[in-house]
Amino acid sequence: MKEKDLLRKAALGCLFKGYLHNLRGPLQALLVQAEILETKLGAQEVGETVAEGMKRLKEQIFKLTNLLAAAEEDMNREEIGPWPLHEILTKELTFWQAELSFKHRVEQQMHIPEEYQVRMPYNRLRAGLCALFYGLVFPLAERGGRLRLSAEGLPEGVKLSFELEPPLADIQSPFFSAAREIWHPEARLEVYPERVLVHFPA
Repeated sequence: MKEKDLLRKAALGCLFKGYLHNLRGPLQALLVQAEILETKLGAQEVGETVAEGMKRLKEQIFKLTNLLAAAEEDMNREEIGPWPLHEILTKELTFWQAELSFKHRVEQQMHIPEEYQVRMPYNRLRAGLCALFYGLVFPLAERGGRLRLSAEGLPEGVKLSFELEPPLADIQSPFFSAAREIWHPEARLEVYPERVLVHFPA
């Protein structure tokens, strides 16, 4: 990726909080209109299919509004934790499965003990994981393969391991550099063709 493209993505990232806030307003207004329409339909003779469709529409708007609210909250959270690593990584994998090539072409395995926790500012933890996954997901999705996540408890913290098949073609990706910068100095990232290691404080 060219430097100007990376800078553009960084600039968009800085604006993303505002985008989230601005999207919530119209969605909340849409939810109100859906509730009004549902009330009006309830007073009339409408088919069961229409009523059920209206109910599903309202549920999806409500779900999307809550997702945006949660994302905005994540960006503001600076608490140190500790945070449950299994839960954080489950959320991250679920998010990236929206990339359908990754979801269907890459076998995903996760073996993270639920008791493992990491301690660092929440927004930087999530931002670093986002950058790291960005550098992993698309190369894997393009070729297909396997991604295996595991973790090992150490006296000083937790070592998170990403095992990759096929190996990475570019271990100098700017997304890995971004993850290193975001996590410094609390966590350490090591990138090899067949494995990526992250050392988190506990």
